[in-house]
Amino acid sequence: MQKARKLAEVCLFGSIKKPLTYHIPDELQSPDLIGRRVIVPLGKRKQLGVITTVDVNFDGQTRPIDSLPDLQPVISTADLALCRFVSEYYLASLGDTIRALLPQPLTSQLSQRVQIISREKLDQLAIEGNALAQFVQAKSRGRSMIASHHLQSYSRAAIEKLIEAGVIEVDWNVQTTRLKEEDYQVERSEHTDPEMELTSRERDAVDYLSEWGIADLVEWRKTHRLTRKQIQELAAAGAVRIAEKPPFVEPLKPVTPREFVPTTAQEDAITALNSAISSDKFEPFLLHGVTGSGKTEVYVAAIQHAVKAGKQAIVLVPEIGLAQAIYLRLENVFGSSLGLIHSRLTARSRYEIWNKARSGKLQIVLGPRSAIFTPFPHLGLIVVDEEHDAAYKQASPAPRYNARDLAVYRAQKLGAVVVLGSATPSIESYYNAKSGKYALLELPERVDGRDLPAVEIVDLKQSFEKKGSGYLSDTLIAEINGAIEQNGQIMLLLNRRGFAPSVHCYSCGKKIECKNCAVALVFHKGRNRLMCHLCGHHEPYPDKCPSCQSNLFLYRGIGTEKMEEELRRRLPEIPVLRMDLDSTRKQGSFREIYMKFRSGAAKMLLGTQMISKGFDFPDVALVGIITADTTLELPDFRARERAFQLLTQVSGRAGRHNFPGKVILQTLHPTDATIALAAGHDFKSFYESEITEREELRFPPFTHLVLIAIESKDASMAQTVAESLGEQLAKSLNKLCSIQGPIPAPIMKLREFFRFHLLLKTRSVRRVTPILDEIVNAKELQNNRNVHVIVDVDPVDMM
Repeated sequence: MQKARKLAEVCLFGSIKKPLTYHIPDELQSPDLIGRRVIVPLGKRKQLGVITTVDVNFDGQTRPIDSLPDLQPVISTADLALCRFVSEYYLASLGDTIRALLPQPLTSQLSQRVQIISREKLDQLAIEGNALAQFVQAKSRGRSMIASHHLQSYSRAAIEKLIEAGVIEVDWNVQTTRLKEEDYQVERSEHTDPEMELTSRERDAVDYLSEWGIADLVEWRKTHRLTRKQIQELAAAGAVRIAEKPPFVEPLKPVTPREFVPTTAQEDAITALNSAISSDKFEPFLLHGVTGSGKTEVYVAAIQHAVKAGKQAIVLVPEIGLAQAIYLRLENVFGSSLGLIHSRLTARSRYEIWNKARSGKLQIVLGPRSAIFTPFPHLGLIVVDEEHDAAYKQASPAPRYNARDLAVYRAQKLGAVVVLGSATPSIESYYNAKSGKYALLELPERVDGRDLPAVEIVDLKQSFEKKGSGYLSDTLIAEINGAIEQNGQIMLLLNRRGFAPSVHCYSCGKKIECKNCAVALVFHKGRNRLMCHLCGHHEPYPDKCPSCQSNLFLYRGIGTEKMEEELRRRLPEIPVLRMDLDSTRKQGSFREIYMKFRSGAAKMLLGTQMISKGFDFPDVALVGIITADTTLELPDFRARERAFQLLTQVSGRAGRHNFPGKVILQTLHPTDATIALAAGHDFKSFYESEITEREELRFPPFTHLVLIAIESKDASMAQTVAESLGEQLAKSLNKLCSIQGPIPAPIMKLREFFRFHLLLKTRSVRRVTPILDEIVNAKELQNNRNVHVIVDVDPVDMM
């Protein structure tokens, strides 16, 4: 009777959305296959993937797994369960989700290599005039291998001829996790079969472990002169076990920052967090503290307690710039047990941080949203700083997860503590705290008993009416000079980068728009180019209007470049630094600007919203908000919430230590309720007004939203598919959710695609998504390559 084949489901790192089933050859059988990377055949090619399930039921024909490139799983069962949740909740393929969790070197596509297996035959064919043989001979320069892309100009038949002649062999190359073999040890197996057929060297190596139990992998391999393939075969047969060495924990560096004497509120918060960490149970907290109340010190105390208890911690921050700033503060406390991970690191650096975390060589990892996937084996604490920030939501590509929400989910599954911190919590998080879902910790006062900064509202309309003032009102100029006289520093917020948000023809009034998007191109004077901030398209500044050929243009609005120019013109004696995406692109530039301002080398810092969060500069006496209206005017139900958060956060940078703070808030709407509440630092009143309206309109937190975007380069096709999809959803989901649309998206054209939106409101995402997944992934839609359907669960951007 034929032995039943053992089957495995494999998720591929490619365009295949569903797992595929393969059978496991006997020589690759192992007790720890789940989470291992595999090389498998797919058509005529090879693909890289991860085993997600074994012992599956499948009646169809299967192909064998080719090989296992790693000694151990690259993803734990707990992290694989996290990936399954993300995949199901956010409607992403499991392969895409696993790819998001793993560092890039582990998910790179395979590359082909050409191996020369007979140099003698190659030389003979070259002498006989075979053009490909002559090329390979010249290209190899005596080496036994060349990359397959060198053969792209030759026909498949010519390559096959050399293969059949036994001259070359084409195989597949994959990045393995064996970057540091010394991180592994080899252990005695309890299941060693004494009758197993082994070579004399292999038998000696196994007998050594039977006596000693454990050995360093590198020393053991060299002592017994084993090849890597032999070790893999021994492990697959169960003769030995390969494991990572237990971590060596370096002691923390001594605490060097200023002495920390907690306030009563801080002490209460620290006590509550430490008690929860010690309980080894899941507990979510919302830490609501006004700006300057010492939330970071509370985080540090909780992290220290977790590390002393043998646990690990993840600290999430919304942006790379803020991660670097907080890293400078935490590094003094935690030294080399702290790791910083973000997208601007090299792929190799990210891999090394990931590997150190997985092996327990790091106790804390700090970073933006992707750091939530850090594979800590003993995770006990997750901190989400500035938890309200929209940057925690992944926009593209899939999975479109929210790291804040995943922090809560992951902590729940692991029995860990999660702390969401903010001076301006999201409406959803504060509602969860008020309703008892989260424990609420409050820091109502600044440390050292300092007052929150006084806020003066300035009507910009009056400034515009006065010749020569414009966005720099007389009041703001006077306060800047006053702060300089006190030897204080100034921070100025303008949440628009570039020189001018739009450029118009002086003669015919035509606005110069992006050819790919329905938005104006932004003028960047430093580069003398017009740029689209949505798709990245850029073009030279025009000589003439494309419509009427006039060479006169008008600038509308103001960006950070133009404001920097205005400040230098009107206040030439005051050095100014600019911090925005453009000025911080170069590696190390953010740190340079940050350190210059912190050291007092510059007195004025102008920036976009990246200066509004988390910075603690002791000498900031004045904050100027150039215009408070930018966010307020967006067509989004969260517009008022975001405006309140931004204004409150940036105001909180003033008066934190050495100076009493003041804020000049300039606006075209001085009587607006949101602006008035932000000026009064009155979060609770803002929350009460906002939550009432949210309940009436059935917006979060009273429902979940699912935004479906239908995109096509053909506007009528996008509309037709959107209408058809809306009808299908109405029939299938009418009892589970309400459906609005389809309507044109607020930005109707984006990256050459015309867009229509459908909006679903539901109380249960988990009940809606299986049906939605079936409809959206139906063959008719999937086969229509002219239309894209994008599903965003719990969206934060409605544009």
